[in-house]
Amino acid sequence: MIEERDLVLSNGIHCIADIHSELYARLKKESQAVTPWVYQKQYGKFVTYFVAVIIFLSLIKKLAFMYYDSSEEFLPEKKNSPTTPSVFLARIMTKLVAFNRYICYRKFPTLIFSYLGIPTSVGTFLVVMATTLYTLLYCFVPHPFYRPCAGFGSPPLSVRAGIMAISLVSFVFSLSGKINVIGWLVGLSYEKINIYHQWASILCLFFSWVHVIPFLRQARHEGGYERMHQRWKASDMWRSGVPPILFLNLLWLSSLPIARRHFYEIFLQLHWILAVGFYISLFYHVYPELNSHMYLVATIVVWFAQLFYRLAVKGYLRPGRSFMASTIANVSIVGEGCVELIVKDVDMAYSPGQHIFVRTIDKDIISNHPFSIFPSAKYPGGIKMLIRAQKGFSKRLYESNDDMKKILIDGPYGGIERDIRSFTNVYLICSGSGISTCLPFLQKYGPILHKTNLEVITLDWVVRHREDISWIRDEICTLSNNLRQLFLDGTIVVRIYVCSDSTVPGIIKTFPQTADTASDQSDLAKREKDTEFGQDDTESNSTFDKSNNEYKGLITIIPSKPDLNQVINDYQIGFRNCFICSGSDSLRYTVGNSVAGLQAKVFSNKNVEECYLHSESFGY
Repeated sequence: MIEERDLVLSNGIHCIADIHSELYARLKKESQAVTPWVYQKQYGKFVTYFVAVIIFLSLIKKLAFMYYDSSEEFLPEKKNSPTTPSVFLARIMTKLVAFNRYICYRKFPTLIFSYLGIPTSVGTFLVVMATTLYTLLYCFVPHPFYRPCAGFGSPPLSVRAGIMAISLVSFVFSLSGKINVIGWLVGLSYEKINIYHQWASILCLFFSWVHVIPFLRQARHEGGYERMHQRWKASDMWRSGVPPILFLNLLWLSSLPIARRHFYEIFLQLHWILAVGFYISLFYHVYPELNSHMYLVATIVVWFAQLFYRLAVKGYLRPGRSFMASTIANVSIVGEGCVELIVKDVDMAYSPGQHIFVRTIDKDIISNHPFSIFPSAKYPGGIKMLIRAQKGFSKRLYESNDDMKKILIDGPYGGIERDIRSFTNVYLICSGSGISTCLPFLQKYGPILHKTNLEVITLDWVVRHREDISWIRDEICTLSNNLRQLFLDGTIVVRIYVCSDSTVPGIIKTFPQTADTASDQSDLAKREKDTEFGQDDTESNSTFDKSNNEYKGLITIIPSKPDLNQVINDYQIGFRNCFICSGSDSLRYTVGNSVAGLQAKVFSNKNVEECYLHSESFGY
């Protein structure tokens, strides 16, 4: 029986048998006076305050860069602007920023950290670890963990862990949206802050178990398993706590990197169903204890506001469009394992580096997939997407043999917060279909380069096979024709690295013919001779088709895999430098560490003020 396992305190009181005695009541009152139950709700506020401070600091950084970019003389009307920051203030800012980037741009080994779900960026890792340490200290440093008897009140450790978990729910839901207020405040797109959504969820799960375990432990300590069984039958709070923690554990399991990697489409549909179940069951469990349900009220208000804004501004309820209005996309195979989608007429404003979500109106309509977009040279005013056939939706699309698809477009999302026009040098580094992110920067800013601060735009693209160049064949032709003089002057530099020996003769032999001058060719020959990339005659001749093509040398094709670290270190760094990279994990790892190393130039060279990095990935 339960009485046989009744815990006896040092003063002789029995935690179960004496529950109705006057001494028990007095000891309960003393325990509550020392550690008030009602005070535990403050720990939820402590978590909220900490996250609010991080958001505020990030907002200050965003506003500072907006002010800094807008004060640059990249447009005639900005010349001699009185808003230009003082020299002293600017120097302090650039040095602090460079020191921060020297640390935060660095990358951990991608394979190991990504597999474990740990941030690969040092900067992101430090923010996550700071938040984890702060919450752990606030949870486990205060004592006591338990009350002498369970009848004196809930274990303080359980209560504060529970309220901390609930306070994190608001951020978990807020950070989950493609449009979210936190991302807008800090100046980051949802895919950049998704890692914080994942780790807020992990912390929420951890503190949920810290909330549960002391209740079970104390009940067993006082009266064994029979006491636990009795509490389960008598307490609705015990029973109602099972569904939310069950939903939360299923959410965590289905979100593990290995599950997302192999069952992404199942994860996508299951995730929101489990999230709804978690929210409803949690609200029922906590209402109205310590007013903790107010965190959940705030959660649903913010979440619905974000969802409505997304549907009205980015999605299927956009004003001027019919509900769920579809559009036609031309589908064609370009090279081995790659599909090209072109939408000829797009009623959507977008910026370089942005992406959209695409649904096909067929059996895959429940699937929603992100693809980077860039202007189509073949159809002015249209957009183009490159889709590598891997598995799931992309593989089915590749094997469908359809010439056209009805699609639903949601977006655009992402992009770069900084104003590219305020930089002097832009370096675009990409591999494979990552060209979809980098090419639109060249397409947009190449033609207006003389109206900005920009002096040089360099594109380095790494492909596996030579035929992969055909993915952007029309765009290369158009750029080469329209910006020919900029190519000849070395203002625009495009290099394509082919990693394999696969060749397709004359892959770009269809470039338009245009007359050239002897002086242009002379300058070009000199520039090719002085280039830092050691090319033999074969490499030089492989640049274009040999048949009297007047564009010989405008774009360099190098049949070898590059050492990207060396490529970046060989750049002639300018005053304000912007590095944009998109592609494989290994590419982003190398570029991140290399650009981090370049921050030393900000300290050692007065002619280098900034080395900024923007990287793109759909690793969420």
